[in-house]
Amino acid sequence: MKLSKVLFEVNIDFKVTKITISYTDYGQFYGLYLYDGKVNPNTGFANWREKLRFSDDAQEYVMQETGLELPRNYDTTQLDKIVAAFRKKGIEADHDDVMDVS
Repeated sequence: MKLSKVLFEVNIDFKVTKITISYTDYGQFYGLYLYDGKVNPNTGFANWREKLRFSDDAQEYVMQETGLELPRNYDTTQLDKIVAAFRKKGIEADHDDVMDVS
């Protein structure tokens, strides 16, 4: 294995059951959220367990798991391919561009 591969490999220490890829409402990448499927007893909802940023590990994680490139800007065609690849692996996945961070 190449040293560069070892340095940039993303290691998640839990079973990922769901992924949400979020962009701002202006189409800029915001975060890739990983869920482990556990429900928060206080809210009754599953909380994300890990958030990957574009400049950190999100690109590498998506490439590592699907072989596809994560777009920096909201591209439904590419994101639909990524979602389909995760679903083939049994991971619930979706993408959105509805976040208003102002």
